[in-house]
Amino acid sequence: MPVIPRSGVCAMTLPPRPELSSAQQTLQWMTRPYGFLEECAATLGETFALDFRGYGVGVIFSSPEAIQEVLGGDPEVFWAGAGNGILKPFLGENSLLLLEGERHRRERKLLMPSFGRGRVQAYGELIHRVTQEICREWAFDAPFAVRPSMQKVAFRLIIEMVFGPERTERRQRLSRAFAAVLDDELFNLALLSQRAGGEAAGARWAQFVGQLDELSALIYEEIDERRTEDQQARGDILAVLLEARDEEGQPMLREEIHDEVLTLMATGHESTATALAWGIYWLLSSPQVYARARREMLALGEACTGGQIAQSAYLEAVVKEILRLTPVIPVIARQVQREVKVGGYTLEPGMVAMPAIYLAHRRAEVFEEPERFWPERFLDRTYRSHQFLPFGGGVRRCIGARLAMYEMKIVLGTLLRNVDLELAGERALRPVRRLVTIAPSGGTQVVRRRESALCESP
Repeated sequence: MPVIPRSGVCAMTLPPRPELSSAQQTLQWMTRPYGFLEECAATLGETFALDFRGYGVGVIFSSPEAIQEVLGGDPEVFWAGAGNGILKPFLGENSLLLLEGERHRRERKLLMPSFGRGRVQAYGELIHRVTQEICREWAFDAPFAVRPSMQKVAFRLIIEMVFGPERTERRQRLSRAFAAVLDDELFNLALLSQRAGGEAAGARWAQFVGQLDELSALIYEEIDERRTEDQQARGDILAVLLEARDEEGQPMLREEIHDEVLTLMATGHESTATALAWGIYWLLSSPQVYARARREMLALGEACTGGQIAQSAYLEAVVKEILRLTPVIPVIARQVQREVKVGGYTLEPGMVAMPAIYLAHRRAEVFEEPERFWPERFLDRTYRSHQFLPFGGGVRRCIGARLAMYEMKIVLGTLLRNVDLELAGERALRPVRRLVTIAPSGGTQVVRRRESALCESP
C-alpha cells in the first residue's frame, strides 16, 4: 500500500497514513474493517492515521503502552461520547454512550446496580431456558444460518431482563417495534442517509424516524405505568432504574430512563448475538476445542443449571478466545479535547485517538501464535487490561461486560450440551459490517447432526 510520507506539520503530529483519498479510506473501513486494519499495520506500522470522510483524522494505536495512555488517560481530554455522536438520533442525548464528565459518572453509578454479580447470576436460568427453547426449533440435516437464532435468543433475553417476564399485548408490540428499528438494512440506510442528504435519503430517514417514534412511545408507556407501581419485589432492569437515586437523593428523569432503556436494548443484544455467531464458527472450525468443550458440558449431567455451566473455566477461556480473535467492535474512539501526546505523537483537538482492539489482540509478543484459536492460552496466564480488552477499558469500559460474558458462556454451553453441529458452506468466513458490529458472512451456516445429546427433537 502506498504511504504518504510525514512532512511539514504532519511530521510533528501524525504517523504515516495510506495514500488513498478520504472517501477511499472510509470505503475500505466500512467494507473490510479487519482486512484494512491488517493491511495498514503491515505497511505503516503499529501506529497510523486514517482520514474518515465526515469525521476527520483518526490515529490508530495498537501497542499496549499507547492503548494504556488513551484508555487510562484523563477522560476530560479523551472524550468517548463524541466518538459515538452518530448514534444520538437513535439513542437520545441522555444515553450513557454519549455522556461526558460528571453527567457520565452520575449516570454510570445509577446504572451499575443492574449489572452487579448477584443480579447477573440471577439471569442464569433464564438464559439457559431460552437457549434450550430456541435450539429445539432447529431441524436435523438442513443447513441454516445460526446468527438469526442467536439474535432471537439475545433479543428475548434483553426484553425480559429490561422489562420483566410479563407477556402483555404492549410488550409484544414493543418487541415488534424494536425488531423493526434494528433491521440491519434499514438501520444502515438510516446511518448513511444522514451523510448522503437528498430526497431519497430523506425518505429513508423519515421511514426510520417513524419506526423509532413508535418504539419510543411504547417505552414511555411502560415507564409511566411502572412508575405508579411498587418496584421493590421486581428484579428487572427497569425496576432498578425507577428506584435509583443519585447522591442528592434525586431519581432519574423520565427522559433519562427512556434513553438508557433504549441504549441497553440496542447494545445489550446486538453485539452478544454477533459474538455468539463468531463463537459457534470458531468452535466448529476447531475439532479438538469443540470436542473438549462438549465433553465437559455433557459431563455436567442432565440436571445441571445455567449457573453450573457458567462455572466452567475452560468454557470461559473459549469465550475469551472468541472475543480475542474476532472482537465485534474492532476499535475504540476517543475524541481529543486538547493537545496531547500519545505514543510519541502529538494529537490536536478534534482528532480521534483510536485504540485498535483487533490489532492489539493479534500482537505476537503478547499472544503466542496469535492467528490460532487456542483457548488454553487463557488458562495458562492472565493478560493485562491494555493487552486484552474486548469490552474497552478505563472509566468507559462496557458496563454490561459481566453480563455479556455470563450470557455467552451459558448460551454456548447449553448448545454444546443439547445439539451437535457442523459447519456448512464456506469454511473461511468473511467479516462483514452489520449495524455497528463486525459479523461473520452468511450468519455462520451450520447443520444440526442427529447425534444430538440432550435436546428434544423439534
